[in-house]
Amino acid sequence: MRIIAGARKGLRLEVPAGQTVRPTPDRAREGLMSALGGFFDGELVLDLCAGSGAMALEALSRGCAAAVLVERDPAAAACIERNVARAQMGERARLLRSDVRDALTVLRNGGERFDLIFFDPPYDGRLYRPILANLADGALLRAGAEVIVESRSGLAEQDLSAAWRPGPLHRYGSTILQRLRLADGALDR
Repeated sequence: MRIIAGARKGLRLEVPAGQTVRPTPDRAREGLMSALGGFFDGELVLDLCAGSGAMALEALSRGCAAAVLVERDPAAAACIERNVARAQMGERARLLRSDVRDALTVLRNGGERFDLIFFDPPYDGRLYRPILANLADGALLRAGAEVIVESRSGLAEQDLSAAWRPGPLHRYGSTILQRLRLADGALDR
């Protein structure tokens, strides 16, 4: 696995050993980043269930200003730290070794807001609904923010409240990346 484009193009990234982490394939990251415009201009990124950190590091390499990576698995978190160091992005990437729900509370209490959120939970489906419901109040989202959710079969209708407006769905083999935005006026509440 490698960073596809930007300041750290070609940098090889470590992948955590074992079956607990499922890194987003290079082809899927490349396709998604192209669909998002290819490069960024100072956006703030939140990477939930970050695994190897590849999504956030790719976004940083392409011009995002800063990223918060959330990962509770100790081996994966250690891998993220090594990848951040290897990419020399320690000043722009902050790791929260935490459960996603707890991390969202900490970030919300700190008044942090993001332009882009990557959410790649275990495919068993238990986190999609509660985390998307948590994000639906808009407290962590800047105006125009987009949430990208990775899954194997796409989001189930019951995972999305009326607060979300589904955007393009990108398929890369068995990986599906669903783009979401808050429905019009949701941030005004």
